[in-house]
Amino acid sequence: MNVRTNLMLPKDLVDTVDTVTGPRGRSRYVAKAVERQLRRDHQQAAFESTFGVLPAAAYPDWSTSDDVVAWVRDRRAETTNPELDQARVPGTRGVRDLEITPVRVET
Repeated sequence: MNVRTNLMLPKDLVDTVDTVTGPRGRSRYVAKAVERQLRRDHQQAAFESTFGVLPAAAYPDWSTSDDVVAWVRDRRAETTNPELDQARVPGTRGVRDLEITPVRVET
């Protein structure tokens, strides 16, 4: 449900928005901009509220940016799929032998 509201905006800003969207697209454009900013504000609040939760001493693998990148790469290289784990063992099925069922994603 949409609610009519009255906003005071600088004329040059409204003129620029109208150039981009046309006068009939102004509300939608402003609504999307506000939603995007609210998402950023909520994310920033989450970052600030969780800052320092993980003590640095407990995670020595994260001491530098390069260490973090290496840690992430190592985690991404891991697998939790037993069939893929078996594919790495000689004498077992290889990755090419696995049956892959296509999944249709509706948007």
